Amino acid sequence: MEVIFLDIGKPVKISKLTESMIRLFGRNVEMQYTQPRPSDKLSEELSEPEEVLEKTDQRKISWVISSKEVNVEKLEGSILRISQVRCEKNVNNLLDDILQSEWVLVQK
Repeated sequence: MEVIFLDIGKPVKISKLTESMIRLFGRNVEMQYTQPRPSDKLSEELSEPEEVLEKTDQRKISWVISSKEVNVEKLEGSILRISQVRCEKNVNNLLDDILQSEWVLVQK
């Protein structure tokens, strides 16, 4: 399985994006800021430490070279199950499946 990395530019602060969207739609909405919850993700890691980005001819596209291999069978099974649960419109089943699922990546 091939994985590519797309450089989409500089990170955007969610608060700035939200303010812009509110202005764009001409709404008068008061924003309230709260403390982050333990489950809130404050930053995003774009690649794993063992992954290497290899440049391509296109400056904003790179190949991801990983020391892990994807278990395609498990990945396809997970995608199929998510599709089935989505059709059933049962969010609780989907959350249960996600929480009980195994990692799709396996170490080489």
